[in-house]
Amino acid sequence: MSVPITNCFQRPGASWSLFRSLACFAALCCLGSASDGASKEEGEESLDLQDLSLEELLQLSVSNSAVRGLDLEGVSLAENPHERSIFETPYSVEVIGRETIEMRGLKDVAETVSSMVGVLSGESPGEPYSFSMRGFSRGSVAVLYDGVSIGSSILDMRPMSTNNLERLEIVKGPVQLQHGEGAAAGTVNIVSKRPKINSRPFGQAIVSYGSFDSSSLNLGYNAPLADKAAYRIDVSRNASDGWVDDTDSHSLSLNGSVLWKPAVALELLLSVKYLDDSLPAYWGTPLVPREDALEPFAGIGELEGERVVDLATRFNNYNVDDREISSESLWTKLDANWSLGSATAMTFSIYRFGADRRWRNAEFYSYDPEAALVERDRLAVDHDRGIRGAQYQFSHRGYVGDLENALALKIDYSSSDFDRWVGFDIDGPFGYVDRVDLLAPMGGDFGSVPQRMDSHDIEMLALVLSDRIDLSDALSIDLAWRQERLDFANRRFEFSGAPRERAFLDRSFDQSSYRAGFAYRLSERFSGYGHYAFRHDPVRDDLSFFYDADSFSPSDLEQWELGFKALFNGDRTELTFAYFDIEKTVGGQIGPEAAIGLNERWSRGVELATWAQLSDHFTIGGDLSYTRSEFGDYVDPIFGVDVNGKRSTNAPELLGSLWASYDGVAGIPLELGGGISYAADRFADAANTVTLSEYTTVKLFASYSIGSNYRVSFHVRNLTDEIYARWSDINYPNQVSLDAPRSYELNIQYRF
Repeated sequence: MSVPITNCFQRPGASWSLFRSLACFAALCCLGSASDGASKEEGEESLDLQDLSLEELLQLSVSNSAVRGLDLEGVSLAENPHERSIFETPYSVEVIGRETIEMRGLKDVAETVSSMVGVLSGESPGEPYSFSMRGFSRGSVAVLYDGVSIGSSILDMRPMSTNNLERLEIVKGPVQLQHGEGAAAGTVNIVSKRPKINSRPFGQAIVSYGSFDSSSLNLGYNAPLADKAAYRIDVSRNASDGWVDDTDSHSLSLNGSVLWKPAVALELLLSVKYLDDSLPAYWGTPLVPREDALEPFAGIGELEGERVVDLATRFNNYNVDDREISSESLWTKLDANWSLGSATAMTFSIYRFGADRRWRNAEFYSYDPEAALVERDRLAVDHDRGIRGAQYQFSHRGYVGDLENALALKIDYSSSDFDRWVGFDIDGPFGYVDRVDLLAPMGGDFGSVPQRMDSHDIEMLALVLSDRIDLSDALSIDLAWRQERLDFANRRFEFSGAPRERAFLDRSFDQSSYRAGFAYRLSERFSGYGHYAFRHDPVRDDLSFFYDADSFSPSDLEQWELGFKALFNGDRTELTFAYFDIEKTVGGQIGPEAAIGLNERWSRGVELATWAQLSDHFTIGGDLSYTRSEFGDYVDPIFGVDVNGKRSTNAPELLGSLWASYDGVAGIPLELGGGISYAADRFADAANTVTLSEYTTVKLFASYSIGSNYRVSFHVRNLTDEIYARWSDINYPNQVSLDAPRSYELNIQYRF
């Protein structure tokens, strides 16, 4: 029986269904399982780059790396104190490595994260990094830098170049206990490149230029300081004019690190990261009545009030001329790793993060059909962000009786302060500052607005115990417990400087979180697993549910997950499956006379991913996720609307992608490949009055290697020039942020 794989590539229409998606995905898996390509040699060991010479490093091939392998035999840094492989962990962990990042031409962390299973990303200027996973989004996604928590994605992430990334990891759902506060959707861990102690220096330069006058210059250099020390420097400069009028942007990142091994058992690593950026100030395109549009386009979705996007305004920018979205940040960290024999180790880290951010924009646009003009506001925001902390971990592998056991104890301390100044026009008689023409908007000046201050400070001290015991060669049990104390101070002030009523909270919380799971090997290369996890979402993100801050209580998160991980055909095919069930409950109070009730939301779904090397030259991989996420008894804390039974925002039921590549085309060092990504309809607001339409995008690339030192690549994004809106910013209901049209990029890489 044959399955017409070509049907999987057709753009999904209204008839697209979960059944059809699963059928296409199963066909790909069958292709991988049926492959008669040569198998890997048994006992083949993975390479340690630190053991390679310069010549060997230059000979490393990244062929077929554009198709992301599942790396089941790899070891993740996130939520893995026992250093077990992904194959052995009883929860979902995904990794995308350096080679895949380069071959796909992934420019920043957001683009990289969105290429993973079941992840949708948004890049609203107010929240430069927003992600949706497993039905939850925004503050329910935590971020780690090299295993250290820096908070939620919407608060603490900026568009970050992939130049200094070694890899990127995601731990799905609220299972992460080792690093900072919890997160319902999951945790993103950004892993930086480390110095490698080699006898000779080596480096890499990557230069790219593409559509919209976009350019990138990336330099990396690694060199020895002595026999037992080395340093690494990475510099990245990115700039673009932007695809929308007057949305130029630029960023500069400088990363330096020094690795010193004064003894065989002791390793010290000092790292410093600096970022300066100015982001594209595009806040969206106003929605207009169909009869007022010159080129009405209804393909964006089902919009309340028969509103559409006028394609005549697609490239217009409605911001002011002196707009600003800028930031400057500095990250420093010192790590010490000490091995006390082959079974015992200690690690210690101390870190500091500081960031200053500034916004000056006209952000909110509303079309007035009577005047045929677009009304605009003015909003000024300043952030002063600081995080300091330290971590200590002791781990030991031994035996309990005859059973192999791994035990880890961790102390996690952090202190964070977040001061924010918000300013807007409080005296405008019409609720807006000015109005501009829809078709030919004049920027104008920002002017000045009064500002008021908020502050949110958290001090956290936690003890984490984790234990893994092998009850047999096939069955292992994973247990973890986190006990933490949070001292939280929330203060909000009026424009006059007086304290805002009901907006002060000074309280301490003692919270317990835990996880229990198992992994069972049905065969040497097939493992089933399951777990239950209990956690809490960040305090700051749940505070908005309470009319009176003093009535606040933390949320509860629960997740059940069952799945399997498998390797076939001599490890030339990998397959993972996960079923998850997440429920969040948080108290809430909608008014001064209202009783404190419970808000509930839940999410259930499945995630599949596969990778298969069908021959020595042809590789294919894909993923598919189905998520059903709904509100129970729930009041939207932003708009105060009862959304009982409604669907979560920015949470499509179906997300999927398919990648393929072929190297050695016509017997020359040429690799051709591409990928197709699909997202189903999703709601843009909690009341489900606005629906964003499904979309399918296609990427293509060609890569040609010249010897072992040079590689030239050409990338095409959004091949079909699809007009779509990937993400909705719930704070701006009268406008929609469109995504970029088709673009091209030429990339030249040189290794030395």
